[in-house]
Amino acid sequence: MLIYRSMYLSQIKSQSITDFKKHLAENSAEFRGWLEQQGIVSFSLFNQGAFLFIYLEASKKAFSFSWETPYSERLEQWPGQAVLRNSIPLLDVFHDGVPEELNEWRGDRTVEQRSGSMVYLKPEQYCSYVFYHYQLQEENPESFNKTYTIGAYENMLFSYSELPESFSLSKPEGKLKTNHTPENWQEVMLPHFQLDQDEDVIWKTLETLFVL
Repeated sequence: MLIYRSMYLSQIKSQSITDFKKHLAENSAEFRGWLEQQGIVSFSLFNQGAFLFIYLEASKKAFSFSWETPYSERLEQWPGQAVLRNSIPLLDVFHDGVPEELNEWRGDRTVEQRSGSMVYLKPEQYCSYVFYHYQLQEENPESFNKTYTIGAYENMLFSYSELPESFSLSKPEGKLKTNHTPENWQEVMLPHFQLDQDEDVIWKTLETLFVL
């Protein structure tokens, strides 16, 4: 079975944050069953303030995630298409690996930790950030963890990864034959981020609300 992964963003109504979390905790079994009925084989939900960050793997290529009642009643609605949406797909900025067959992608490996993090880019540095990450992705695919991926909404980034690090049996071939990725990666990346002067952690760790 081929699997396809994607990332989404939702926003809880300000007056419903506590209620949303409580309802999810009390109805986790039903929510798990609903996800499985949608063809979702892996689902991780993270929270920061009113934002909900979603990473999922589904068995359908044209999959589009949307919250059902009663969760949808507690969420803000996004315009921009013919119908309002309670979750929007994040743009793919970077992926270290590309899942194919479910058994090959997940196999019998043990996932000890699922991590979600977020950060804001300086708007004027957005193109530079995407450029460097596409270059890294295609010059040296699966260079550190095939599960690591980054999605973007405006200048907000969401990253997802699983630990311990894992790699495919056969390393995928990238689209670039160049070798321009800078060795001083962290030094080059630092000016891209929108940080307060007293911040010593760039990526903020998100609260995990649910995993499948």
